[in-house]
Amino acid sequence: MKKFELRIGNCVRDPYFENYKEGSEFVTVDCIEIDNNWKDFEPIPLTEEWLLKFGFKREEGTEIKSHGCYFSMQIMDYKYCFAYANFRDDWGFYQEYTDSPFPRDDGMKYFISCGIKHVHQLQNLYFALTGQELTIKQSTTY
Repeated sequence: MKKFELRIGNCVRDPYFENYKEGSEFVTVDCIEIDNNWKDFEPIPLTEEWLLKFGFKREEGTEIKSHGCYFSMQIMDYKYCFAYANFRDDWGFYQEYTDSPFPRDDGMKYFISCGIKHVHQLQNLYFALTGQELTIKQSTTY
């Protein structure tokens, strides 16, 4: 992980931090830590559990060849989706139209990018798309 990848509020592991909240395996970065301690941080692998914690919904019955299920979140007129690709060992990012002027596009998933492997990368992508922080939803059950 490189310093320029981190933003204030990113979830990372700090192997030297012993005061985790009970049940928590991560810390959130503040500006002082980015400047001084960023080399100590370890990225957190992005998993299905993390996507659910952030409020993404698992789309049942959407498993496709070489990919797992899609995990999606509705944002304005789009649904943003992620699917794990075993052959790449990373998460692919897709966009699905939900209110397209062309009915044939509704429900179609269009590949945008791949290479997402860590929680902080997802948080940064979400912020770039929405201008808002992606945070853990407390009411989500696992």
